[in-house]
Amino acid sequence: MTFRTINLRLAFVFLAALGLALGLPTDSDSWFRGKHAYADQPEEDIEDDVEDDVEEKVEEDIEEDIEDDVEEQIEEQVEESVQEQIEANVEDDIEESVQDDIEADVEDDIEDDIEDDVEGDIEDDIEDDVEDDIEDDIEDDVEDDVEDDIEEDIEEALEEEIEEGIEEGVEDDIEDDVEEGIEGEVEEEVEDDAEEGTSGLEEAAGEQLIEEFDDRFDAAVDDRGNVVQAGEWMLLLEPDSIAVIDRLGYRTLDVRSLDSLDLVVARVESPPDRAVTDAARELASRLPGAVIDYNHVYGLDSREGPLPDDGLTPAAYYSLATGQGQTARRIGIIDTAVHADHVALGGADIRQQDFVSYPHARPDEHGTAVTSILVGRSEGYRGLIPEARLYAASVFFEGPGAGRVATTLALVRALDWLAAAEVDVINMSLTGPENAVLERAVQRVHNKGIAIVAAVGNDGPTAPPLYPAAYEDVIAVTAVGSDHRIYRLANRGAHVDFSAPGIDVLGASSKDGFLPNSGTSMAAPFVTAVLAAACDTKRCNVTEMVEHMKAAALDLGAPGFDPVFGYGLIRPVGARR
Repeated sequence: MTFRTINLRLAFVFLAALGLALGLPTDSDSWFRGKHAYADQPEEDIEDDVEDDVEEKVEEDIEEDIEDDVEEQIEEQVEESVQEQIEANVEDDIEESVQDDIEADVEDDIEDDIEDDVEGDIEDDIEDDVEDDIEDDIEDDVEDDVEDDIEEDIEEALEEEIEEGIEEGVEDDIEDDVEEGIEGEVEEEVEDDAEEGTSGLEEAAGEQLIEEFDDRFDAAVDDRGNVVQAGEWMLLLEPDSIAVIDRLGYRTLDVRSLDSLDLVVARVESPPDRAVTDAARELASRLPGAVIDYNHVYGLDSREGPLPDDGLTPAAYYSLATGQGQTARRIGIIDTAVHADHVALGGADIRQQDFVSYPHARPDEHGTAVTSILVGRSEGYRGLIPEARLYAASVFFEGPGAGRVATTLALVRALDWLAAAEVDVINMSLTGPENAVLERAVQRVHNKGIAIVAAVGNDGPTAPPLYPAAYEDVIAVTAVGSDHRIYRLANRGAHVDFSAPGIDVLGASSKDGFLPNSGTSMAAPFVTAVLAAACDTKRCNVTEMVEHMKAAALDLGAPGFDPVFGYGLIRPVGARR
């Protein structure tokens, strides 16, 4: 074997090893082909070829490696880019979705708020329109009901006729004819004027009440033209009867136990499907022992004089005998509130109680004047019985546009309170319609031995009787002047019991001064004081005391009893047992 052959073998071995290292084919065919390819070439050429092949192979491997690396890098970059893009898109989608949700929520909230505001505005507008329509309907109904009966011209004519015609042209004729027992043509003229005037005043008062009272007092007019609380009934009944009322479908608005009178009073509202008159018949049939009537309205009758110095103090009319028992006398009044801080009342023993069920203002002028006539005392002023203890029941309130009014319920509750206080006499300087509930309460008070004194009213000489003065168990008082002439506006009738000073009587004003007042309201306290002063520390027998007062009275007008002056001018009778 030559050196050349050995070298070739070594070269092939080297190439085979290198082929294995480089991943070249090593099978026999490939080897044979390689060996055959290089067999005929010179050694140097073979080495060059081998080197070239090796270099090509190496370059190809390197290029493949580079390409693989580049592809891997590109793929990684692409994957990262895609992933980043996907993440960015997802974040954008999420942000857009969230933003869309937020915008949708905000839009929904705004729309809800707008809808709520619009609905609220619409509801407010509807409520305002409904209220306006209701008010317009009420005003139209009221105007339709009273338009034919009451107009401004009638009211003006009424005031002119009463204040000018009667006062200037008729007053002297009436007074002269009454004192001489002559009625004639003047009485007829006064009757026509008084009837027209009284009707106008009542209708005007009813119209004002209906239009002006708030919704807590829904005023109406009964079949006799008297103002009442609409849709309600007053009942005096036994406590267990309330359950019967409820079962009948009526609504019980108020129930009061009148313990001193052994009665229960209830305000009952009629069902909406039943007429008021039908409801009264039904209640009467199911509650045969109950007393049923409307919750009527009552008023005050007095007028202040033109000048504060024209009146006379009560003591200028009467000087009632006082004794040890006078400090024990208990007098009750049912009137307006009393301005107890007035200079004339600061030292008086006054107990007040309010019985008004409505939120309106409480007047105090009338009650203050009546109280001062009874128990007032200050420098230059003295009431009739200042040593007495006075119980003042406040029952009047200011009806908007309607003046000073009180209800039956307030009067009944006040009577019960005064009966519990065991007063000797009760003064009621107020007037109104006949009412069965009030009458029963008056009877219970009278049966307890308590005297009730009331003003006959100032509706004119031909007006019908007013109450409570016209009740049999009440002492009815009319008014006269210092010259014993009858008060021109005083009511008259067979129920009048006594006359008393009632024209230009000086009384305390709620503004701390004094003013002259005229009317039967100012006359009633004189009879109250005389009756209280005539009693001793024990309860008076009212019937017996009235007989003594009749005997002591100064006869006026026609001899004996007459419907103008009653039994005459009241005078002190002294203490009686």
